[in-house]
Amino acid sequence: MHFKPIAGVVICWTGSQEEGEKICAPIREVAQPVMDMVGPIPYAALQGMLDGGGPKGIRGYMKAEFMPELSDDAIAKFVDHGGRRPSPTTQLLLEPMGGAMKDVDDDDSAVGRRDVDWCYHALAMWMEPGQEAEDTHRAWARELQQDLEPHTTTGVYLNFTSDAVDDDRVRKTFGPEKYARLQALKDQYDPQNLFRLNQNIKPSAAA
Repeated sequence: MHFKPIAGVVICWTGSQEEGEKICAPIREVAQPVMDMVGPIPYAALQGMLDGGGPKGIRGYMKAEFMPELSDDAIAKFVDHGGRRPSPTTQLLLEPMGGAMKDVDDDDSAVGRRDVDWCYHALAMWMEPGQEAEDTHRAWARELQQDLEPHTTTGVYLNFTSDAVDDDRVRKTFGPEKYARLQALKDQYDPQNLFRLNQNIKPSAAA
């Protein structure tokens, strides 16, 4: 299967193995995978299982958005863009949200948009040096984002995007009340905005 396009499903069950097998059974009935690696592993191994897809020295450009639903039209677009990946190392991840994440009240953490059901993460990655390869991979991720824009909603998981996010989008991602609370913390602990090399919440003076 090396260098052939594949679709993979990552499953994480944190209960008993017996109950986990019951949970996985319907998935295995729907599709028989080329390779089934589901089994008990340490949580640290789960966290690092995709590290090989982004080896040291690889170049990358990322796009991501939240989606309230996964429509047939959106699925067709994922299939289209996924089939036109510019390199074998480029990945297109589709992450189901919801579940236990929705059980946490929105005010209980800084991370918001717990109401959305899906997040896509377009990882354009390449090893070749030069501007041509960079332009090709950036264009793929940007075209995918533009094509899927009608299916997305406000906010973004800020760790999942390469471009500098403007202040307005950061505010919309957290929401006005949560942003104000975070900015108050910034004013108290980092009024000079020393920690700014991120999707930044500026202190009041800088803003």
